[in-house]
Amino acid sequence: MARLRQEHSVVTRISFVAHSLGGLIVRSALTQPILEPIIPKLHTFLTFSSPHLGFLFNPNITTRAGLGVLRHVIKEKTCLRQLVLRDQPNLSECFLYKLSQEKGFSYFKHVVLVSSREDGFVPFHSARVENLLHPSNSKVGKAFEEMVQNLHNEMCNTHIVRLDAHYNSRIGGLSGLLGRVAHILALDSAHFCNLFCSLYWDFFLV
Repeated sequence: MARLRQEHSVVTRISFVAHSLGGLIVRSALTQPILEPIIPKLHTFLTFSSPHLGFLFNPNITTRAGLGVLRHVIKEKTCLRQLVLRDQPNLSECFLYKLSQEKGFSYFKHVVLVSSREDGFVPFHSARVENLLHPSNSKVGKAFEEMVQNLHNEMCNTHIVRLDAHYNSRIGGLSGLLGRVAHILALDSAHFCNLFCSLYWDFFLV
């Protein structure tokens, strides 16, 4: 922030590129008063496999089981509990639910949500901020739908682009089983990064 204040007349646009939990960190940070001076300069928000709706209703059985074990082992109100709406007794008081009620996406001219069906960590619908094909009638399911609606209402005047990345990652072992490879490939693959930048450079210049 100190550098941005010094370069106030030079910096005209600020974009954020975030991977995984980084997308939530950016959104949470933008609710803090210290970042208010940069809000008029925000341009593009690009997220790769970010769990904007948490880990709820993850179709990957192995990942669901692993998260369940970790939640019981780690009793504190950690990030894992926040990502499954277990950090507060009242669902409407949970971190993710309250974050869905805050402004964030609407500050940007472009919002680009990159997701992958091969990603076993972050659910496809969560990275894309979309509702479930088969909604749940549970309390958590209703809270999930409200979160989606909150975010859709906030993004209604923002240019939203949803991109589905297919990595064709056929790697065995635990990483392949969990879908970890596709989750991190956007960062690990120089070819993917170069291809993405060559195809979508206009999001950062227009």
